[in-house]
Amino acid sequence: MKQPINTIIIDDEPACVSNLSFYLSEYCPDIQIVATGHSLADAQKIVRKGQVHLAFFDIQLFDHNIFELLDETTLPFDVVLVTAYDEYAIRAIRSEVFDYILKPLSRKEIVACYDRLLARRSGTIASAMPAPVSADPAATKMILKAGEQVYVVRHSDILYLKANGAYTEVVFWYNNQRKSVTTGKSINAMSQVCDASFFYRVHKSYVVNMKLIRSVIKTDALQLLMMNDDIVPVAKRRSSDFIRTYSPAAV
Repeated sequence: MKQPINTIIIDDEPACVSNLSFYLSEYCPDIQIVATGHSLADAQKIVRKGQVHLAFFDIQLFDHNIFELLDETTLPFDVVLVTAYDEYAIRAIRSEVFDYILKPLSRKEIVACYDRLLARRSGTIASAMPAPVSADPAATKMILKAGEQVYVVRHSDILYLKANGAYTEVVFWYNNQRKSVTTGKSINAMSQVCDASFFYRVHKSYVVNMKLIRSVIKTDALQLLMMNDDIVPVAKRRSSDFIRTYSPAAV
């Protein structure tokens, strides 16, 4: 029999505890909720008892903040922050929490978090924290880290993805400047994160944001002039399908 993932939930809103408990119980079969609480004191008391594998923590707890706990000790279990505030994203990644989910909660995001947790525990992927997800795909954010610099980038500001062996270079706008960060994920994995409604795989090595194409260059080999003047090739076998899909008026 598989060992259950002993899970705790700390949130100062009882309705949020109930909502999250329902999603976990209904859609995450390996999760076993062993304790819940509503305050920082509750969290500290439950943590001291041990036997915890996973914690869902609200950030703002009455007059306390969960970072008071995260900053004072290294917790021996995975932490998922569940909050209505996206401004904590950079602090969350620096605290090396496993995941960060924005309220209002959705079944899709809870199950996605659960799937990532199972994959990491099975050793099939490394720990990685996605950015908070918004209901608007263009407003969804990706957290990119380059050394000590952390970027929180809207999907709408990503120009294109470029495969670099097993890694992916993400090229994006940041404060009206072109930036790029190489991630440890493959382009296949990164392209699955980007919303299919405006990102398109034009080449085995490139995924482009169709909203940020300046023009299409029709030569012997189709090329795309991006808004930052970078040129991205379109594979010949994908050219016809791209032309049918791409419509400047639509994007």
